[in-house]
Amino acid sequence: MKTKYLTLADFGAVLKKNWLPILLALLLLFGAGAGIRLAIPATYSTDATYYVRNMQGEEFIKKNGLTTSQLASVQTLCKEYATLIETCDGLYDRTLEKLSSFYPQMTREELRGMVSATSDNTLIRVTVTHTDPAVADTVAAALQGEVAGYINETAWPHLSAEMQCVTLAGAALPAAQSSAHPLVIGALTGVLGAFLAYLFFLLRFLFGNTLRDADEITRALPELPLLGEVRPDRLFALRTNLTVRLKSSRCPLVGVLDVDGAPGLLAGALAGSLSATEKKVLILDLKLQTAEDAPGLYAHLAGEAPSLDALLRHTEDGDVMYLAGGTGKAPMDLLATDRFGALLQQLSEVLDYIVVDFDDPDVAALLSAHISGYVLVAATKKTGARELRRAHDVLQSADARLLGLAIEGTDRRRDA
Repeated sequence: MKTKYLTLADFGAVLKKNWLPILLALLLLFGAGAGIRLAIPATYSTDATYYVRNMQGEEFIKKNGLTTSQLASVQTLCKEYATLIETCDGLYDRTLEKLSSFYPQMTREELRGMVSATSDNTLIRVTVTHTDPAVADTVAAALQGEVAGYINETAWPHLSAEMQCVTLAGAALPAAQSSAHPLVIGALTGVLGAFLAYLFFLLRFLFGNTLRDADEITRALPELPLLGEVRPDRLFALRTNLTVRLKSSRCPLVGVLDVDGAPGLLAGALAGSLSATEKKVLILDLKLQTAEDAPGLYAHLAGEAPSLDALLRHTEDGDVMYLAGGTGKAPMDLLATDRFGALLQQLSEVLDYIVVDFDDPDVAALLSAHISGYVLVAATKKTGARELRRAHDVLQSADARLLGLAIEGTDRRRDA
């Protein structure tokens, strides 16, 4: 996780930073939901209700009511009759006879697909649904005249007409639209799309490793102060914050650790800014070199290169000296020797600043006894939270002095 806790401000920040894709998700799914709903014909429904009674006389029921067991028996009958209405071919055949003059081509399966029945306590609700409200009304009227009679004749064939088990309780009203309006469907799908998009960005903020902006970088390492941003218009503030923290040091060695993903612009920019103040500055580059080059510091420490003066170069503007480590990974055994410590002491006597450029936390930690302070450099949308915290922990375990954070790759203006 990038952070150990969430605040209300974090929820708002996620929305603020990602409002545009969230809005696009809302609009896209709104249009998709409304469009799909428009492509599907609207449906219209009407229903009739039927009362199922106990086989006690009407006067007895009014006087004594129903016992619990009698009520349970009626509820069971309601469920059975609802199933009978949905499945019985005989009921549909009788209804089709009534509908033959209106819809002679209607089949039993087509009629069955229009009808549904549910039970509720002592009532049965029979619903007829169709894309044409006139068809729904006609079918409901025909079915309404058959349901009670068919159940009474089928389930209770020996009852007298006065003892009807199922009676009509509520006649079907004119069919009304039962499918949702396209705008309602669009609104629901749009809100769902916006919610899912927001949830995606929130989870990415919590569990994604890549640090996407300056806020996330500072949240990943709240214990380190932000020195500034590696941008021409913010370099003065960064340099000022850095020199204030190093003001007691004579020829400080500033360790610049470019954490995984950082393009490594700070060392050169900082050295150039310091040299502009009439300071003698050397960049000691201990980053991994992949291209074959002339012998560097490592060869000198191993006794395989000429004098140090022959290895020193100048940057293009000529104001900053540059000393490359050499090809390959920095050799730990050579950097840990007294000879290297003596070399740094020799250089510090003739220079005002030495900027040591690292890209490996382990190499940087090895030299913690020589470095006056370290700056961790993270790049937005490139550096990972785990890598940044690991670099911090490795240096801290070596008792290194951590000066703060510098950020590359952001256009956001903020005070250092």
